[in-house]
Amino acid sequence: MCGAVSGAMMAIGLVSGRSSAADSREATYSAVQSLVDGFAEEFGSINCAELLGLHLGADEGRAEFRARGLMRRCRGLTCRAAEMAAQIIDRVSADKAGVATPLAAGERAAMGEALRLAGLPADDLDDERVRAFAFADRDGALVGYGGLEIHGDDALMRSIVVEPSRRRRGAGQAIVERLLAEAAALGPERAYLLTTNARAYFERLGFAAIARADAPPAILATRQAVGLCPASAALMARPTRS
Repeated sequence: MCGAVSGAMMAIGLVSGRSSAADSREATYSAVQSLVDGFAEEFGSINCAELLGLHLGADEGRAEFRARGLMRRCRGLTCRAAEMAAQIIDRVSADKAGVATPLAAGERAAMGEALRLAGLPADDLDDERVRAFAFADRDGALVGYGGLEIHGDDALMRSIVVEPSRRRRGAGQAIVERLLAEAAALGPERAYLLTTNARAYFERLGFAAIARADAPPAILATRQAVGLCPASAALMARPTRS
């Protein structure tokens, strides 16, 4: 297989792949097949030997590769595979939680109910410092909710909940990525969150547990940190940009 294609497949897998063994593989399989079909249609094959007309596994093939200056063709194939992967990743992300609708303080009743049903705190949702969002897929179907508090150079990610029918399908990760992007656009360079039972999940998304003594005072002064989340909750942080 062409290395450009296999690399693009891995990139899609990083975004669309499963977070646990219980998750469905179908969305990732479909996304990768779309890449393979599109590349093969454009270039006639996904096989390295067929694309270059030689076998790089043999000494004579490598010599011919250099003599014919085929590195330029490889660069072109790599760039095109990356473009295709980026388009597919954008589509996959939009399918999962592509539409974010800000919720005013008086529009958060459904979000509060979803949080309470998931055993998450919702008592401070009417706080004007909370930026709350409803997330939907490209067809308008509700995927879940999430919120942010901006405190200077830092952001608190909070109130993340996924609709039961959309769980284990990458929607949670898509919501987290949208919230990180929103926080970055507003200025904060670091995001924090509190979790009682999802530490391993957020570690897979780039967060790391930190001591509360190492957190900014503004984050520790939030209602989530002061009392709504138990003292046993892990405090985690990561940059808003990868």
